[in-house]
Amino acid sequence: MNTADFSAQPAQEPLAADEPGVSGPELAPSLLALARRLQAVLTPVEPRPAFLAHLADQLAAARPQVEAAARQKEQRLMWLAGVGGALYLAGLGFISVRAAQAVGGRLAALVTARGARPAIRGAPTAT
Repeated sequence: MNTADFSAQPAQEPLAADEPGVSGPELAPSLLALARRLQAVLTPVEPRPAFLAHLADQLAAARPQVEAAARQKEQRLMWLAGVGGALYLAGLGFISVRAAQAVGGRLAALVTARGARPAIRGAPTAT
């Protein structure tokens, strides 16, 4: 099948994804048919060796920058984790102090309330 055969085939009415009521499963058969027709017409292309060499050089030159960016991102993440951990510990300490104060206040109230009860008759009193 050549390009003339492809253009000579009757074109089906394409389905548009923005049409109301058209979803992915309804588009799949027409897209698969189009892909098969294109694959039958198009021939594989090999890139030129000069292009491959130029691309390899570009990638090799960009590698240190990419690695530096990755290290910087990792360092930023470690700093954020450290700050988050410090804030967590500060919050935990604050909650612990407030809880200790609340428990201590209630214990003090209980001890004071017990000490305020009238003395039992016949029990020795501390003077």
